[in-house]
Amino acid sequence: VLVATGGTPRKLFCPGANLQGIMTLRTPEDSAEIVKYAKQGMKVVVVGGSFIGMEIASALKKKGCDVAVVAMETVPFERVLGKKVGASFARLLQKEGVEWYGSAQVRLFRGNTRVSGVELEDGEVLPADGVVIGAGVLPNTRFVEGVPLDKNGALCVGPLLSVESNPDLFAAGDVCAYPSATTGTRVRIEHWDVAMQQGRVAAKNMLGKFEPFTTIPFFWSGLYGKNLRFVGFAPDVLDRVIIEGDVGGMKFVSYYTENDEIRAVATVNRDPVAVACAELMRRGKMPSASELLMGTVNADVILERLKALSSAKA
Repeated sequence: VLVATGGTPRKLFCPGANLQGIMTLRTPEDSAEIVKYAKQGMKVVVVGGSFIGMEIASALKKKGCDVAVVAMETVPFERVLGKKVGASFARLLQKEGVEWYGSAQVRLFRGNTRVSGVELEDGEVLPADGVVIGAGVLPNTRFVEGVPLDKNGALCVGPLLSVESNPDLFAAGDVCAYPSATTGTRVRIEHWDVAMQQGRVAAKNMLGKFEPFTTIPFFWSGLYGKNLRFVGFAPDVLDRVIIEGDVGGMKFVSYYTENDEIRAVATVNRDPVAVACAELMRRGKMPSASELLMGTVNADVILERLKALSSAKA
């Protein structure tokens, strides 16, 4: 049996959370509801400062909405990309006219039957015609019984994507917490490309192929005309970051390192570098963090290394 039931958007449990005009994004119907607010001058508050929240904010601002983003993080993407990269996106938000309320939490939603405002924990009230919650998802696993779940409710699987306590039960996508092929640490990736690849590998193993899941995560986003790409498994501590390029001009590469290894790479408007890093990670040929620090390796060298490896293989 394969469990691939996806996730349900997290909701806020605070006064007024059930008012009309408070939305999440998961289905085409959700999207159609949000589009009703994508009009010039409409005031929309987005709760959540990571990928889904930032993408919604970007799309609504492009339609002429007055957009405010409320997040627990001090800067956008802080938990995923770290403060250095997050600060560059904070500046981009300011330039685009999006209000950022960092280190903030929602106390309650104001309104009678329909939301009219968002009150923060510090007492500030943000006017709102609509609110979109983009605070991640919870795995749809409530129906699964008799097997252990992790703290988020995901099924814990091994390299073959089968549940460790029940080898005949497989999982893929948002419901799947699996061991990283590079570190062995259990991770859960909320991105459709990983889910798609896991479904393929799980199907093979259900047929007895014994193929471990070793795909390197690769995901992307488009914000205010800037292309963000991310590849790899970011370490738990995001303070060992090496940045190459023009952060202010939003054209750079950010390397996330741990124990002299490059665990993950984020690029902004340097798409070929992200693709090259993904392939080098797959081959186990990424340079060391020391090489970056000493200046013997940079993004151009990484591109040339992949080109040389590909030529040698051909």
